[in-house]
Amino acid sequence: MKISNNYFLVILSLIMACTFTACSQSEPIIEQEPTIYDGCCGTEPKIIQVEDLIVYIPNVITPNGDGINDLFYPQTNVTTNGFITVGNFLITDDTSKWLYFRNSLSVETAKDKAFRGIANEKPLSPDPSRNYDYTGKFKYSFYIAFKLQDGSEKLVDVEGEACVVRCDEDAHILKNKQGCQFPVQGLNGIFDPLLPHQEDECFK
Repeated sequence: MKISNNYFLVILSLIMACTFTACSQSEPIIEQEPTIYDGCCGTEPKIIQVEDLIVYIPNVITPNGDGINDLFYPQTNVTTNGFITVGNFLITDDTSKWLYFRNSLSVETAKDKAFRGIANEKPLSPDPSRNYDYTGKFKYSFYIAFKLQDGSEKLVDVEGEACVVRCDEDAHILKNKQGCQFPVQGLNGIFDPLLPHQEDECFK
């Protein structure tokens, strides 16, 4: 059977039309611009327990001054000083530059000495005039001294990563992100992932 040249021209035009129009059923891939919060949040909550002493460490804070998730510090189920103390509380950026340092945090001073997203150019002898707001991922390291029931002491070294999230236009990427653990979800050192993070206004 002889096929005319016109037939081939029709087929060719259809192929070209599908090439330059939406013949495919697949949706176009829209790449999102990277943000400073892309590396935030982990997978498992960091919880350290020795005997009946528990410490919970969040990995996201939103220091906007509303009193919700503003502070980064180890939270415990201890209400009196002496059973758990924290030493060499150090916050650095990804390049290991020191941002914040405190020799020790006790149950009574933990909130007062917590990291609030404010770094200092001289963290060992901070000068308030050299404070600046820090945003994004940070690293932390410290040791926890647990006083055991037999009177002995157990030291546990702790390292990890967390994020300072400002309530800005990029914060929305954390709204439904997995692995985000907030301070309000670890009241008294007990982590409860079912507790709301209370940041709906921040993560619009």
